[in-house]
Amino acid sequence: MAKPLDLSTFDYILKAEREEENPTVFHMRRLNGIEAIEIGDASNTGNMVRAYELALGAGLLGWTNFGGAEWSAFPRDNMAIMDVKTAAELMQALDDRATLSEDEIKNS
Repeated sequence: MAKPLDLSTFDYILKAEREEENPTVFHMRRLNGIEAIEIGDASNTGNMVRAYELALGAGLLGWTNFGGAEWSAFPRDNMAIMDVKTAAELMQALDDRATLSEDEIKNS
């Protein structure tokens, strides 16, 4: 039986910060099908900047304790505030929520 997408929100802590006392918490939401296709198209054509912009612009809702700052919305036009490694891990977290089971996500 077909099921609607789970577009719920979730919090994500970078792997390198999971043991820290005060890690950065990124507040995210799962991507819908159209967003995932657009991101895939950008990735497949080699336009990674566009893919990151689309993924984080749609899926990253805000954060707590990122360089001492809190944001209620991701500033799409200012990707320069985030390093590539962080952006890549967040993009992977969004992809995982779209393609992996909850058990697989817990073990990643």
